[in-house]
Amino acid sequence: MKTIYKYKIPSVGGKVTLPANANVLSLGVQQSTLIIWAEVDPKECKRNRMFEVFKTGEDIPEDMGVDRKFIGTVNANCFYNVLHVFERIL
Repeated sequence: MKTIYKYKIPSVGGKVTLPANANVLSLGVQQSTLIIWAEVDPKECKRNRMFEVFKTGEDIPEDMGVDRKFIGTVNANCFYNVLHVFERIL
């Protein structure tokens, strides 16, 4: 059975533990915290997934052999910037 859970994303990016086949649905901010909502099967094994956060105008490194999937953009006054979140695809 699938359900929707929310997960905190560090404002500087980092690892988030999700069920293996989690499908990220959206990105937002709650109480000054970056949040993703994902459709998950909570019984699945968990795995770490890497998320990166970039400010508008900030360079995005061109890593050899690493792809990124765009998750979303938030305009959050609590961060004083517009933030763009990507998931690293290894």
